[in-house]
Amino acid sequence: MSKFIDEEPSEISLKKEDLSKTFEQELQDVEIKIVEIARMYAKDQADNVFVHILCNGNTISIDYFYRFGKKLLKKEAINEADSVSMDTFDVTQENQQKTLESMTREFAKAMASAKKHEKPIPSEIRLTYDKKSNRLLPQMRQDSLDAMYFARSHANWFYDIEEKVNLL
Repeated sequence: MSKFIDEEPSEISLKKEDLSKTFEQELQDVEIKIVEIARMYAKDQADNVFVHILCNGNTISIDYFYRFGKKLLKKEAINEADSVSMDTFDVTQENQQKTLESMTREFAKAMASAKKHEKPIPSEIRLTYDKKSNRLLPQMRQDSLDAMYFARSHANWFYDIEEKVNLL
């Protein structure tokens, strides 16, 4: 089993430069955009945003969840956050689907960039955004994913993070 490659945290910023970018730069732009989409879903009120992307051939699977204080919540449960100052969130199936479609469109750009640059697309990407520090920490791995891993991976990462949050 391969290990994840931890990249240096990067500042979230929206600088649109039309220079000749490398695949890595284009992938980072896509990662930032995907996290921004997830932040908008939670009205930028979560302490942490977690986005999990799996890619196996042309199959893409994306899931996202949040930490509000000491609570880790799946996207459909973010209205259970304890903060009184928060609005209610639109957690309808329609909004979840729209959010996932936007993320998938963005990730398709990374796939096109990989093809253009003749680079392999990571098979798994874990994005962790920390609102307080405004940092994004991507973790990637590149290897073949079997069907069982593909099916259970989103839930497994959620439970791994949940254990860490419970230790806080």
